[in-house]
Amino acid sequence: MGPSKDTPRPSTRASPPSVVNLLLVEDSPVDAFLVQAASAASPCLKWTHVEAVREAARCLSEAKFDAVLLDLGLPDSQGFDTFEQLRQVDPEVPIVIHSGLNDATLAASLVQRGAQGYVVKGPDADRVIESLRQAIERDQMRRELSRREAELCASEGRLRKIIDGNVDGIVIVDSAGIVRFVNPTAESLFACSSEELVGTQFGFPVVPRKRTEIVIPGSGATTTVEMRAVEIDWEGERAYCASLRDLTKHRELEQQLQQARKVEAVGLLAGGVAHDFNNILTIILGYCDLLAEDVAGQPAALRSLNEIREAGERASALTRQLLAFSRKEVVAPESLDLGEIVTNLSKMLRRLIGEDIELVTNLDPDCRVLADRGQIEQVLINLAANARDAMPDGGRLSVTVREVVRDAATPGEHGRRPSEPRRFVELTIADSGIGMNEEARRHAFEPFFTTKEKGHGTGLGLATVQAIVKQCGGGIRVDSSAGCGTRFEIWFPRTERAVTRSRAAHDSPTPGGPATVLLAEDDESIRKLARRLLEASNYRVVEAANGEEALEIAAGGRDAFDLLLTDVVMSGRISGRELADRLRADRRDLRVLYMSGYTDDEILKRGVLREDVLLLHKPFTPRRLLEKVREALDQPQPSAARPARRRQR
Repeated sequence: MGPSKDTPRPSTRASPPSVVNLLLVEDSPVDAFLVQAASAASPCLKWTHVEAVREAARCLSEAKFDAVLLDLGLPDSQGFDTFEQLRQVDPEVPIVIHSGLNDATLAASLVQRGAQGYVVKGPDADRVIESLRQAIERDQMRRELSRREAELCASEGRLRKIIDGNVDGIVIVDSAGIVRFVNPTAESLFACSSEELVGTQFGFPVVPRKRTEIVIPGSGATTTVEMRAVEIDWEGERAYCASLRDLTKHRELEQQLQQARKVEAVGLLAGGVAHDFNNILTIILGYCDLLAEDVAGQPAALRSLNEIREAGERASALTRQLLAFSRKEVVAPESLDLGEIVTNLSKMLRRLIGEDIELVTNLDPDCRVLADRGQIEQVLINLAANARDAMPDGGRLSVTVREVVRDAATPGEHGRRPSEPRRFVELTIADSGIGMNEEARRHAFEPFFTTKEKGHGTGLGLATVQAIVKQCGGGIRVDSSAGCGTRFEIWFPRTERAVTRSRAAHDSPTPGGPATVLLAEDDESIRKLARRLLEASNYRVVEAANGEEALEIAAGGRDAFDLLLTDVVMSGRISGRELADRLRADRRDLRVLYMSGYTDDEILKRGVLREDVLLLHKPFTPRRLLEKVREALDQPQPSAARPARRRQR
């Protein structure tokens, strides 16, 4: 008898099943009838009947059955071989043996091989149905246990991944303080493998639900970690799970935050006082120069004036350092040959470092950078002064300028990382002095950090150098050790723009008028000083205390002005830039010269530092004022008067 044609294809087993699909492998029609008749009262039992092991194997390969009732003596197979053939086709399906032999040894052997039951043939077919039911239940229980075991293994695997991949160290310590488990992060913190740690004394008190800091000694620097612990059950025993977080990076971030706040405080200080401070210094230095002419034949008075002037110049230099450090200094970038600047500054550097220090330069030609000339000179002077202080008994200071190519694999220690290979101009300043220890080298660029004696340094020199270099888009690195000198490597992006040739200083007094100057300055003392200096050089001057007053004077139409000399930041609603724009709307040929010792980001955005804009830095000397006024008057017609160039697409 073959498989019933109307038997539906069995579906995947469910628990509990709505339909139980059974495979009957029996060559005796009588035995087959008795079994199927005994299950007639259970409509959920669906039988598929075959008479040979070959047909049974085909059925098992084509469909899923909940159980198999198997006779061992078939036309094409006998004994154990019959059972093994079906087990090979479907090892998971439960098989109950239906045999005419009442042999306990045979039954035990088959159960040992994986049979789910052994029933002796007879008139009581209900025993067969009960045995199949029990076999199916055992199989379902086995499958459920296997499923739960698989889920547990998967959960353990996920948990293991979480623990092993945790950025914090995980240590399990039993009640006796013995380490029972560590994750890879904990291995790194203790610099030991799990084999070395497990089974040893933890060595630190573990207090549940309390945050504590512990210090892990190492071959080099110690490691400070934060430990939090909870009580757990570990393999049936009380234990503690300790989470260890490395505080090294946290402390570094705290230091960076403190550094940023310190920089911000310096920036606020510089922005708040620099404008007024430079106004005061302008008055002091300006009247020093005027008084020097009056007491030219009095050596004692001249010496006193020189002392006042030197103190004012030191104060001016300190203010410039504060502004440069906080990136609030008014700068005018231009294309500069770095080697040429070093050459022009060599005489000053030799006077600065003294005769007992040898100055050696190695300068490649045509190394061009885009930077502010005064700031580059400030970098050189600051580093040369530091080198001088590091060589009290004399030595050697070398300055090298060359072109290099840097890429992302060679970032500077204190500079920003270039994103791709680029051409840079490298400035190297090296001395043979006492050098710096590791602690000093690590804090070298921090503001207000200094190794000099009190009163001999502000701690802003290197911080200012770093700020200037970064503002130019470059980077800086220091290499130093105690007793082995110090070497600073600075690199600036190379520019292809033509070198800007600075005008030579005038050997003769700057010629004055005839010209009319509209002077807009809210500081009355500076206004008086500037007017006195200009009128002494034959200029006609009209004063305005702020932007609004300057507009009223211009609207009166009584004077035709050749030059507007205005402060950038003034009291009132109108800034120097807005004043110039309004006046040029009606007088396009008007020249403009700005004055400022400080300007904020908003002014920078408005374009004060365009290439065609002239700026007189405060504090200024009388000679510098007259030179810039003459330069402004000698300029070609302002760009606003010329036709606009067509925009190239």
